[in-house]
Amino acid sequence: MDHIFQADDHLLVIGQRIHAETHTHHYAHLMLCLEPDPARTLSVRIGSDTVACRGLLLDGGVEHAFYGKDGLHALLLIDHTSRLWRELKAHHLPARQTYAVLPEPLTRALAARFAAMTAAACRSCYHSHWRGVLKQLGLDPRLAGHAPSDGRLRGVLARIRRSPADERSIRHLARQIHLSPSRLSHLFKQQTGGTLKHYLLFQQLLDALGAVAQHNSVSAAALDAGFDTPSHLSATCRRLIGIPPSMVRNVSGFLKAPKPVPS
Repeated sequence: MDHIFQADDHLLVIGQRIHAETHTHHYAHLMLCLEPDPARTLSVRIGSDTVACRGLLLDGGVEHAFYGKDGLHALLLIDHTSRLWRELKAHHLPARQTYAVLPEPLTRALAARFAAMTAAACRSCYHSHWRGVLKQLGLDPRLAGHAPSDGRLRGVLARIRRSPADERSIRHLARQIHLSPSRLSHLFKQQTGGTLKHYLLFQQLLDALGAVAQHNSVSAAALDAGFDTPSHLSATCRRLIGIPPSMVRNVSGFLKAPKPVPS
């Protein structure tokens, strides 16, 4: 039972073959073990620590590895520029900590909600369950959008999402807001804590996965999304998400959720 749900500010992967060796990127993580047996745990290596638990919240930019080949797990990757991550971090990640083990009652509630998502797997149902996830996390169910205070940067983030791969270079984006590439990169780092280069790479990856889900070949999806070679796409996907891109074609459901309508 493998499912992938893609939205503007997050990517949710639910499956039994999620496994990522040591890597670092700036998307934040919420990880859950979905096995019903409370003795089953997920295993995450964070720096030199190995953490075994049922649920974990991990900040972006932290070296980690995720071992999820044994059992059903959920991996929620959260855009670190989003209001979602800003609020989630404020509510559940203590200051100056890079990760937090989630309380068991919250883990059980989230696991039940994610299981319901896979059973429904339709766009309207997904948004209903996603609002439920946000409520369980103590967040506003209407939460959406980007957190940077600089309007120029919010415009760049919106442009990245709607532009084709060949219009997403740092030089091209900087030209649109009359900044130098180095100044835009500095502004992005200052406002989000991550690098624009890595953010663009992750957007390329999301584009490629969406194309594979639409029955394009991995080779065509890689080149259309701006990867140099199909092997570059495969290596990036395994390193950042822990799955091969071909898995997207074989999942029980790949849902690209539209923007929710505020309630």
